[in-house]
Amino acid sequence: MLARQLLIGFLAVIVPSTIVLGAVTFYSLTAMRRLSDEFVEITHSDEAVTDLHMTLTQAGTPLGFFLLTGNPAHRRRFEDLILAAEKRLASCGATAQSAPTR
Repeated sequence: MLARQLLIGFLAVIVPSTIVLGAVTFYSLTAMRRLSDEFVEITHSDEAVTDLHMTLTQAGTPLGFFLLTGNPAHRRRFEDLILAAEKRLASCGATAQSAPTR
């Protein structure tokens, strides 16, 4: 009789505890997945901004040479880099727009 009561008491505690633990684990895994997806989006945005920064930094050199020498080849190079920067800027906008909203 005592063993049966102990078993029922034990199960009355263990079963609900296991269910609660499973629910908390499932919620935690779902939250981790959501955070992982957000981290991937942030990483893509960071890469796009870094790429844009590099292009704009590279555009400064031909502009400086053009201003110093007046050589039209440097101006063309500058304009090419600005066009590339505009394309990268559009890709940065596309990256930001593809982010999921809550």
